[in-house]
Amino acid sequence: MKVMLMDPPGFMGHPIGRILGSFGTNKADQAWPPYDLQIMAGYCRKNGHDFRLLDANNLKLSYEDVFNEIKIYSPDWVIYLTCFPNFILDAQTASAAKRADRNIKTACMSLSIYSVQSPEVQLSKLPDLDFIAWGEPEVPLMQLINGLEPQKVKGIYYRDADGRINFTGESQKAVNLDDLGVPVHSVLPVNIYKCPVSLSRPMTIVNCSRGCTNWCVHCQAGAFQRPIRYRSVDNVLEE
Repeated sequence: MKVMLMDPPGFMGHPIGRILGSFGTNKADQAWPPYDLQIMAGYCRKNGHDFRLLDANNLKLSYEDVFNEIKIYSPDWVIYLTCFPNFILDAQTASAAKRADRNIKTACMSLSIYSVQSPEVQLSKLPDLDFIAWGEPEVPLMQLINGLEPQKVKGIYYRDADGRINFTGESQKAVNLDDLGVPVHSVLPVNIYKCPVSLSRPMTIVNCSRGCTNWCVHCQAGAFQRPIRYRSVDNVLEE
């Protein structure tokens, strides 16, 4: 399968921080890579799927640019990052994919997806979006990419042939993060990333764990990403 992974365009030319909770990826003089997509790219590579990772957010592309990039790559799947404040606008990515080819399957993912209110209602309003990955997204999305029937995949909202919205139940969290492969860096334009406390470029980020033990009121990680899990030393060194 050919999978296009995308951090969608920002809002009015300004990039949006869709991942990493209260850290975010874009604010002030900070522009970090879309690490959740890098993990998904590594999982695609491990499963033998061709992929393209497009950071339309930090590249400040328009949705017309996104449409053109999808036409050029001609993927089987378009999977994009989203977040609660920009959920409806991000769905323009799915519309761009369907405009390029109605046969493209579309899905959105976010580790903070639980903040999206009434996902079944949201999906019913977005006819170009086929799937919402609910919870940790990698395993259910890979099962779909590998051809498993939607009703057999835990952790998704989807629309059946009769137009009904279905939820398949909570998916099991990834216990061994090494099973997801090694996050991919080489396909990103690393020179555009920056951090206000780092004077040198290129820069990137490496995340050695998932989850949190804290209960910060401004962040969902403590509530929805427990327990904390760690990658192995060898896996991190390989990255």
